[in-house]
Parts: sequence; structure tokens; C-alpha cells
Amino acid sequence: MGVDGRYAQADGHLEGAAAEAGLDRLVLAPAIIRREQGRAVEGRVAVLRRRNHACAP
Repeated sequence: MGVDGRYAQADGHLEGAAAEAGLDRLVLAPAIIRREQGRAVEGRVAVLRRRNHACAP
């Protein structure tokens, strides 16, 4: 848990949980996910895809 009282998972934890759920990571990138009291709050954006999922052309 971060000093602000919010949960803060490590990238490895997120990737492990995604893999257990049968998801492949396409993107895991830093991003400003919100603003609190006028300040940017950094986080990550994850784009996941179900494993063995056929994409339409």
C-alpha cells in the first residue's frame, strides 16, 4: 500500500495475475491516471487480451 493509502501493485504482480486469468499483456505503460488536488497522479495503463483469442481482420 502506498503512503497515500491506495493500493500499488508491482508490474510483476499485475502480469502474474493476468497470466493466471488466461490473459496476455499487450501494453503496460506509465500514465497519468487522474488528478488529485490539482496534481497529476501517476499509474499504469494495461491492455490485455484473452489468450488464444482470434482477432477479426
